[in-house]
Amino acid sequence: MAKQQRRGVVQFFNIEILPLALLSHAASGLLTRQVALDAMIALPATIGGARSGAYIYRRLADRGYQRVVMVLLLIAGFGLIWATW
Repeated sequence: MAKQQRRGVVQFFNIEILPLALLSHAASGLLTRQVALDAMIALPATIGGARSGAYIYRRLADRGYQRVVMVLLLIAGFGLIWATW
């Protein structure tokens, strides 16, 4: 899958899933004042990560971009496993 196709899939997924998650949290009562505050605290890092990702996206060829994505997914997976122990 080409870099542009992969980016399109990920962007579409995020555009769809993030509002759905917000609505689900609100409907289930999980969207509390503390959650909103935590989200606001995390917002600058989220924006920074998005900007860094856009910079890396423009700089890397297809193969390099694929490697970066796979390594980040591997790290995220290990983080999830670590958090459950």
